[in-house]
Amino acid sequence: MRRTIYLFFLIVVLSLPASASAEEDANSLMAKIQEKYGHLEAATASYTRDVITRSMSMMGMQTSGDLATGRLFFQVPHFIRMDQQTPTHEILVSDGTVLLWYLPAKKTLYKYPAEKFGKELFVLRDLFRGLDNAEKRFHIALLENTKPGMLQLKLTPNPPWEQVDYLIVSFSSTLEIQGLEIHNLLGSITRFTIKGLKAAGPFDKGFFKLQVPENTKVIQEN
Repeated sequence: MRRTIYLFFLIVVLSLPASASAEEDANSLMAKIQEKYGHLEAATASYTRDVITRSMSMMGMQTSGDLATGRLFFQVPHFIRMDQQTPTHEILVSDGTVLLWYLPAKKTLYKYPAEKFGKELFVLRDLFRGLDNAEKRFHIALLENTKPGMLQLKLTPNPPWEQVDYLIVSFSSTLEIQGLEIHNLLGSITRFTIKGLKAAGPFDKGFFKLQVPENTKVIQEN
């Protein structure tokens, strides 16, 4: 009995440093990311977006082959613009309050409340600022067993989001931003690959607004 109690406490004691170390590693990486990117006032980067369904993931497929490509633009305090070029031309902009999605080919503009529909997009925005204040909205953990030369943080929304389970942000060993994965509750993954991030701007505030033709159909989503 005494030996059993001793082994129990030994296991508990040995487990504590590992947990604390993992948390310290995540905090240390967050501090380095913030130091590298926290000063950016405006930036731009090219992106590729891919969607992996649950069935594709279970089959070991890493890509759907149906890629969207374009360019991202960011400016403090809360502006973001996404210009998609392929497979169709689309524009997504937000001032932090309203999210606008414009489909020129369909002559349609969708308006969304940004707080409700723009959370995933805002993670991309905040990534350009070194995940500023992410610890207030997520539980953050450093992932192990990643690819050589890759660092990954798992961000679990706190409080939980309606459809998103967790997010993974990826960096190179030199802390270059590589991408964002959005894992939803149904098992699908939306993956953004980021390349060529560089300081830019300042952009005119009109850059983050849309001037659309008068015959555009406007749909308000709540």
